[in-house]
Amino acid sequence: MEKKTETKAAAKVETKAETKKETGKETGKEEKKYFTYEGKPMVRRGDVIYYGDMKEKYIVIFTINSKKTVGDLEVADSVTIELSTNNGHGKEKIIRKAKRESLYSAFDVGEFWLRDTLENAQ
Repeated sequence: MEKKTETKAAAKVETKAETKKETGKETGKEEKKYFTYEGKPMVRRGDVIYYGDMKEKYIVIFTINSKKTVGDLEVADSVTIELSTNNGHGKEKIIRKAKRESLYSAFDVGEFWLRDTLENAQ
């Protein structure tokens, strides 16, 4: 019984040490890891996917409007793309908006818009 407790405690210490090494911080706060696409983070909340670095001036918001079932998977078949300013909750301004029939084509358009807008803003 004591051996299991020691092992669990040792695992927690190793995990904290690995987190500090990965983040390079000794503050004890863990840095969250996100899925990325083309080097930018993606966060999904329900049927909405936020794409882009929240520290930058612009982000892209993908809203899945409808889905269809292919085999045993649900696949988006209508996606709205919005290039938006990142001024804080409730203060966003939509710069561009479009609709695509797949998440793949939506990400292709959204990634291009974001990259182009960020390059031209500097």
